[in-house]
Amino acid sequence: VKINTDEQQELAMRYGIRSLPTVMLFSDGEAVDQFMGVQPEPVIKRFINKYVKRESDKQLEQALTLFDSGDIVSAISLLQKIIADDPANDRPKFKLAELLLNNREYEEAKVALDSISRESKDEPQYRSLTAQLELGLNSDPDLNPDDLVRSIEQDANNLEARFQLANRLAQGQRLAEALDQLIEIIKRDKTFRDDAPRQTILKIFDLAGGKGELVSRYRSLLAQVLN
Repeated sequence: VKINTDEQQELAMRYGIRSLPTVMLFSDGEAVDQFMGVQPEPVIKRFINKYVKRESDKQLEQALTLFDSGDIVSAISLLQKIIADDPANDRPKFKLAELLLNNREYEEAKVALDSISRESKDEPQYRSLTAQLELGLNSDPDLNPDDLVRSIEQDANNLEARFQLANRLAQGQRLAEALDQLIEIIKRDKTFRDDAPRQTILKIFDLAGGKGELVSRYRSLLAQVLN
C-alpha cells in the first residue's frame, strides 16, 4: 500500500514517519520492521524473506516452547532437525546459536553461526551473537568472578583479572560493569594484550545492538581515554 503522508498526516504521526520514502513491513496487523530510502532489489528481498512464513516456523515455535519449559536438550535437538530439513531458513540457525551460547557450548554455536547465509550475516542479530561467542571464547570458565573481584581489590593493577572479569560480566549481560573494567584497563595500560580491551569494548557495543544510551556514553569515554 502506498500512502500519501500529506493526506494521511495522522497515520504518518502514529508511525513516526520522518523521512520519505519509508517502507514499513506489517505482519499479523503489526509493524515489525522498516527501512528508509531507496534500496536495491536484493536488499528488499532479504528484508521481506525474514518474515515470510515457512512450514518449519511451526516446529521452531515448538522448539521455543520446549526451551521455555526448561527442556533445553530437546529444544536444541529439534532445532538441529529443523535446520537439516530446511537449510535455507536462517531463523532456526539464529535461535540454535543463541541457545548454544546460553548453554556455553561455544564450538557448537560457532558451527551454527557459520552456517547462516551470507545475506543474513549483515543482520545486527548476527553481529550480537558473534560478539557473544567471541566473549565466551576469550574468557576462562574456571575463573570465579568473586575471586577475580578479590584479586582486583588486592591489586588494582591486576589487569588480567580485570579483563577476565569484564568478559564474565559481559556474558551475564552486565554490560556497563564490564565496560567500566575495560575502560580502566586502557587508562592504566593502552598496550595491554595488544589492544584486546578496546576490541572487546567494540564487541560489547555489538552485543548491545550497536546503538543506544549505553553505547553512546561508553563510545565517548573510550575516545577520551584513547586520546
